[in-house]
Amino acid sequence: MSFLLRGTALSLINYPCSISIALLFLDIDSCHDSMPQNFQDAVTVTRMLGIQYLWIDSLCIIQDSKEDWEREGAKMGDIYHNAYVTIAATCASKSEDGFLQTDFVDSRTLITFPTESFSMSYCNLVLQETDVVGSHWEEGVEDATWNSRAWTMQERFLSPRTIHFSKHQIYWECQTQKLSETGESIFHAPLTPPDRPSLFVEEEPLPNGEESVEISSIAAYKNDMYDWWYTIAARYSIRNLTYPSDKLPALSGLAALMSSLTATKTPDSYLCGIWEGDLAFGLLWRYSDARFQGPFTSRAPSWSWAKSDNQVIWRDREGAARSQIRMISKNVQLQGLNPYGEIKAAVLHLSGKIIPVALQVPASAQFRMSDPKIPSQFPCEIRRLHETDIVAIGSLDNPEDRDGQRLHLLQVERQDIGVTGRENNWSGLLMQKVDVGYSNYLRIGVYILCRDHLGIFETEEERPFTLE
Repeated sequence: MSFLLRGTALSLINYPCSISIALLFLDIDSCHDSMPQNFQDAVTVTRMLGIQYLWIDSLCIIQDSKEDWEREGAKMGDIYHNAYVTIAATCASKSEDGFLQTDFVDSRTLITFPTESFSMSYCNLVLQETDVVGSHWEEGVEDATWNSRAWTMQERFLSPRTIHFSKHQIYWECQTQKLSETGESIFHAPLTPPDRPSLFVEEEPLPNGEESVEISSIAAYKNDMYDWWYTIAARYSIRNLTYPSDKLPALSGLAALMSSLTATKTPDSYLCGIWEGDLAFGLLWRYSDARFQGPFTSRAPSWSWAKSDNQVIWRDREGAARSQIRMISKNVQLQGLNPYGEIKAAVLHLSGKIIPVALQVPASAQFRMSDPKIPSQFPCEIRRLHETDIVAIGSLDNPEDRDGQRLHLLQVERQDIGVTGRENNWSGLLMQKVDVGYSNYLRIGVYILCRDHLGIFETEEERPFTLE
């Protein structure tokens, strides 16, 4: 596996490129003028920085070779992580735009006044409107089309240093600060809360001989690490893709980082956007965007948030949580060589308590508004078969009409609430049986039990089943 020890990487919006460029060692000068303007500008910046190597995915990965893409695409996270600096074509919406012809907005005011000094007859005072710098950062970087693309999230996050060429000026971003071209610091929230971890960590032996890893506070406790991942996934989930099949590959660099950090404590398995070590909580995602998009079931199983392009969210952890499901085995079939990338199929073989229920869509307003913890996206009321009492409130992944359908509740997690832990919330998956007579199910939503029906699973026996 090769890395850029001292080179630049180009981060831009990738669209299918109609220009075919021979990948020959001495071709860069001869084909320079035929390259898209973004590529030409990247070569110019790299040379001006005195750096010898430049990595551009469209040139360094053979675009019409599936084998080369599978092999090299799996390394993209490492490439940006190990690049000396990343050049971000933040202002360019397509490869032909270029990014060096920016409209610099000079918000500085120069005041000249006389002095009584013998060494000079006048003095210049430069005033800078600091709020303008911040607003330009928002417009030029955070709100840029470049920052809405799926691939650029891990490129930006994993890069140790990034130079943003925005519409108004150039910005510097590293793991400790953001600076404008005029020298002002940018006061902006971190890319992902809590503070992102240092990517350059080493194991050091403690006095008693035990091994420890000094990373940021998010890795101090496993729940914090998983919550950090859920923040990553939530922000990533609504980013745009040219190819829907890239949903998991475009996140694979961050998944590899997460795996390396958790591996220092206890090895964990990546399961299509969630983690086996936090399986119960990880399965209890829901969509927050009312504009349902998808699902793209061929790229992810029903239990993965990656099946759709809606924004995914997880509820806050409220005290100790206890898993009510048990993993028997898993079967994840990869499409290529990237262990965190595109999949062919993925199923979970689990054991848990399941009860049949009936659905009513939509849920009445009194239940949607009575408790802020109740999921409100595509809400539905859940009743036991042949009964009238509402036992749970659910949130559907897809708003298609399921009124009156026979479905199933899977008990997934119990959360102890309050200081004493005597109160608890039960929550789980709303599932649909694939075939009568088989124990195969599809996830179609999540639910929480109503307070008067927390014991409905007490008489049920655990049984094995398959979640597709």
